[in-house]
Amino acid sequence: MFGPSASALRVGNSSTPAVALRAAALARPLRASGAVLAVASRPFIASAAAALTKPKPVEYSERKLLKFSPTQLCDVVASVSEYARFVPYCTRATMHSPYQPLPTGLPAPLIAKLRAVPKPLPGVTAALRTPSSSDITAMSATLGVGFGQLSESYTSRVTRLTPHLVVAEAQPSALFTDLLHVWSFAPGPVPNSTWVDIYLKFTFRSGLHAGVAAVFFDQVNRQTIQAFEERARIVYAVPRTKPVAASAGVATAAKAAAVTAAAAAKAKVTAAPTRAGVAAAARAVTAASK
Repeated sequence: MFGPSASALRVGNSSTPAVALRAAALARPLRASGAVLAVASRPFIASAAAALTKPKPVEYSERKLLKFSPTQLCDVVASVSEYARFVPYCTRATMHSPYQPLPTGLPAPLIAKLRAVPKPLPGVTAALRTPSSSDITAMSATLGVGFGQLSESYTSRVTRLTPHLVVAEAQPSALFTDLLHVWSFAPGPVPNSTWVDIYLKFTFRSGLHAGVAAVFFDQVNRQTIQAFEERARIVYAVPRTKPVAASAGVATAAKAAAVTAAAAAKAKVTAAPTRAGVAAAARAVTAASK
């Protein structure tokens, strides 16, 4: 990954940067409708209290610039059957059918959900411009998730418009009452780079799940995004870049060139020790050392 990254989390009517979520949970009580849900040093009490509270909808968004093409990233995200191999806390992933074209295009309920996404996303815009495109395909899959003592599964309808968009809509389950996960891909500023926009909105069915997520959401989300990036690197055999080592190599080469130039200037001084020659050599050494 290179370039900027930004993320934000919204729970109910409040919003906070996702990177601060865990710190906020540990530093102060979490409140909902005036009731204290969590105390910093006692997360298990938080989970027990949260189990008695009706979960609120959670919205999360993030933008990252990745060094892969939109098609490459779209294919990695759409390969749901591979999730159990690299997505954190995913214990199984079963595709019930391959991707099939949608004869009538995007379903009306999905169009309504995409239009309700708070921030315009390039992939969403592309899909809404061509809602009946033959390039739009869909399938269903069931994912198993496990976190500590918790183990659940849910089934999603996954819709893809390569290379612009992948959308997952979860059916109501014991884990979620609703879930919408949008991945948008747009060309980046340089070749083989992509702006990835992620939008996630869900509501846990259980207050217990919501309480656990409030403590670990930031950690899990960072690991998940990094897992997709690492998966793309493995699938497309892209080596990790080492900018520090490269910079060190440039600095070493420059230093060697300066030493060589200084030695040559010194040799000239020895061969012609005139006042003009010394001055010229001094200027050469100064220039070489810069």
